[in-house]
Amino acid sequence: MSASLNVGTAAANRIIVVAGASQGSAAIGTVTVNSVSCTIDATFGSSFVASCPGSSFGSGTQTIVATWASGSFQARGFSVWVASNMTSTTVVQHVAQNTSATLGVTANDFMFAAVNVSGASVPWTGGTTQSPSNTQTINASTNFSADWTIASTNASFTLNPNAANQNSFAAATYH
Repeated sequence: MSASLNVGTAAANRIIVVAGASQGSAAIGTVTVNSVSCTIDATFGSSFVASCPGSSFGSGTQTIVATWASGSFQARGFSVWVASNMTSTTVVQHVAQNTSATLGVTANDFMFAAVNVSGASVPWTGGTTQSPSNTQTINASTNFSADWTIASTNASFTLNPNAANQNSFAAATYH
């Protein structure tokens, strides 16, 4: 599966984050930007968060490709974020599982997550310690992504995806 996106001007302090999921527990295989491999920072079941730091993949419109290990006829999708002027382009914290999870966070961290749920339930309804700034339906009401800007220093941040219907979720923070 692929998508094209203007990733801006190449810079060492830029990061592209890709978060997604696949119906039916198909694990992510690879994620690339302009054929440059990204790092899978968190994965559980069919949910993943990957990062592609720096300038090696170029400027302007680039193609982002996610390849799953199996399940060619299952619903799948991903969301993409581009962040510039980052303090660091490596993952700070990550978590991947199928229940509620807590991450240590600090002010000005950015957190990205993806979740796979059964049926048409909306994720994150179990609540978080801070509301998502953006929740996105990736495909067919089964895969969702969200992002948060950590507004203040919190000792921890708890994600509570809809526990009754979730199959897997992955989250990672960067700053």
